[in-house]
Amino acid sequence: MSYNKKCDCNTSDCIDKIKTECIAVNKVFDSTIFKTQKDFEVCDQKFDIIVDKCLKPGDCLKIEKEKCKIEKFKITKVTTIINGETLSSTPIKQPGGIIDIDISDLDLDNKDCNKKGTEANITQKIKVNFEVKVTLKGKVLNSDSHFKARAKIKGSITFPVAVNLFIPSLDSAAKPFLSELCNASCKFTPCKLIVNNSCNLILDGVLTFCFICEKKVKVPVQICVLTTGLCQPKTENQIICDCYDFPKLFPKEIVNQFKSDCDLDFDCDCNCID
Repeated sequence: MSYNKKCDCNTSDCIDKIKTECIAVNKVFDSTIFKTQKDFEVCDQKFDIIVDKCLKPGDCLKIEKEKCKIEKFKITKVTTIINGETLSSTPIKQPGGIIDIDISDLDLDNKDCNKKGTEANITQKIKVNFEVKVTLKGKVLNSDSHFKARAKIKGSITFPVAVNLFIPSLDSAAKPFLSELCNASCKFTPCKLIVNNSCNLILDGVLTFCFICEKKVKVPVQICVLTTGLCQPKTENQIICDCYDFPKLFPKEIVNQFKSDCDLDFDCDCNCID
């Protein structure tokens, strides 16, 4: 028996360990990736500054390094229109940041295009609320001192999204649904730096956001798989309890499906799941 630390699975060569199993998953029927860039203007933004020597109005500053980090990022679908029909269902946020949208109420023509399903033109109005932390590092040219400045910038951006996907028929019990996963990165480009009379650093600039979203049409299905059993992660931090004193992580009816005569060849090493 070998132990794959990467996936924490029993990869025994014993043929009796291989079982057929029916599992319920979501099949990706169609998918596409959408990318866009959006700018957000920053005006008269005050930066908290740390400097070797006190700044004074008229100092000439040079920014040598900038860092932009997104600390809060929330996407809201203002509207979703598919083939001219506005969806009324509320998006559901799933674990891992995935957003699912129910499309079962769509009135599609069900014109199957080369057995690919019905072509759907999906247009959305997206609103993104954000909070980013911008850090700047540089030096004061007329005094050779260095400075570091930070600011948190909040705002929102609204932009349209348009993609084409194929949707299978909606007359089955297992309804297809739209699933989305988005992420963004940012960078800050300063345009004007001013040291005011209070020795504060005031900047104008542009926040540039790079958005990427994957949109999928998924369908719940049941598939048959070959398996050698449930995952068996390595057990850590045991104290005085015996292996068989611990409660079950999974129902015994599920675990017993994967038992075979091969299991008799091995003693319990406290990695057991039964």
